[in-house]
Amino acid sequence: MLKSNYDVGKPLTVNVGDPMVKVQDYWEDSFEEPSATPNKSFTMTGGPVNVAFQEGQSYQVKGRIAVDGKDYQVVANQSNPVQYQAALLGDDGKLLPRIVATNPGMNGDHVLVIYTLQISPPDGTLIRQPKTKVNTNKGFVNYEILFTGITDSAINLTYREFSPEGLARVAFFQNLTYPRNAQTITFRNLKMSIDQVSGNNITFRVLEDKRT
Repeated sequence: MLKSNYDVGKPLTVNVGDPMVKVQDYWEDSFEEPSATPNKSFTMTGGPVNVAFQEGQSYQVKGRIAVDGKDYQVVANQSNPVQYQAALLGDDGKLLPRIVATNPGMNGDHVLVIYTLQISPPDGTLIRQPKTKVNTNKGFVNYEILFTGITDSAINLTYREFSPEGLARVAFFQNLTYPRNAQTITFRNLKMSIDQVSGNNITFRVLEDKRT
């Protein structure tokens, strides 16, 4: 995934101390955490059963179970690893109006409770959100180039590098100096033209980015 704050060929103006260029280039892996969250607070009730799911909380997914030939994810209402009641979430995002239960005498097996339940409010459900994680094994680029001002003879920039988590890697900072009258400057993969520069700001264009 490539993210940058510029479009090749389009002018940008930044003030002293602001980044001229910000680049992130990395691979992301998608995965699902073993948990689900309610879209809103809701209850599932019927007979002696009264199960509540609270908005803002996360509930553990305990595996899958087939009911009438359809697969459901088992989302436990309690944190007890042995004895709990659990909602049944279809891959279509809809809840079955039934629950399963387990206790120490069931050897961890899920048993379908006989009662058909009322879900209130009826649009209450559970959501599994995919997560992403940066895969640093495939390489990672995260840097910015700041405009730090001018002297009579030089344009001053600073290269700053960051970790995948966004922490500054001070050992990889670098001061960059270019002639005051330079019309183009090059650094690593970038070639930039200088349209105007003063003690307060700089107007430039990225002419070439070999990463794209």
